[in-house]
Amino acid sequence: MDKTLALPLVAMGNVPQIAIQLAVDFRKDQLAKTTIYSTYQYPFVGPDLSVGEASNRVIGKRKDLARPLHLYRGHGGTSEPRVDYLQLHSPIIPGCESLFIKELVKLIEHEQYTKIIVFDAKDRGLWHGENATLVEERVLHWGNQTLSGLHLDDDDDDDHDVADTRRGKGGDSEELPSVNDTNPFVRFLVNMLPETEIDYYAVSVYDGWNMDAAYALLDAARLPVERVAERDAFEPTPGVYV
Repeated sequence: MDKTLALPLVAMGNVPQIAIQLAVDFRKDQLAKTTIYSTYQYPFVGPDLSVGEASNRVIGKRKDLARPLHLYRGHGGTSEPRVDYLQLHSPIIPGCESLFIKELVKLIEHEQYTKIIVFDAKDRGLWHGENATLVEERVLHWGNQTLSGLHLDDDDDDDHDVADTRRGKGGDSEELPSVNDTNPFVRFLVNMLPETEIDYYAVSVYDGWNMDAAYALLDAARLPVERVAERDAFEPTPGVYV
């Protein structure tokens, strides 16, 4: 049976982590959580909150704590492809990226994942030129086996044709970055796992609360999720970096 692993990069606005947490919250009754210990991440501890609890500032009495790295495994025995989720609650220590990825590759090979989904978020202020027009919540998608290059996902375009430029609102064309502009993390994975299908999704955001961008990532990757009620203001999940 095909197995997929979805994971976030620690990126702009924590949008990738929010996307993964939304997916985990939606399937919480079908997932088994395992804490993974890595010496290559900053230590972190905090309450293990759903996105709904965090966005509504609801922190009840609970025994579960969030650690830097959790693997959520789906239950087997179904005809649908299994999707597991890896959640990163703290960044990788600078200089240890390659060591962390080597550990991740061992996990991927051990669990026999056939597909990897990587979520990323880019600084919208650096994403395009002054005259370019970028459609809100448009997701950039690159795949090592499904695509020959980068393109912007359209909701009404199932063919995912690849082009050097795509048109935004107002008729302005926007130059898309090459695969070398995706993320070193992704390029390292592609080099170490040449036979594994890897799909990279990135959304451009400004710093702040970007729930819609997190939903856009999940929709682009076709991962099931439901919207949660949230307050206008958001406070980050409390925790302690050591």
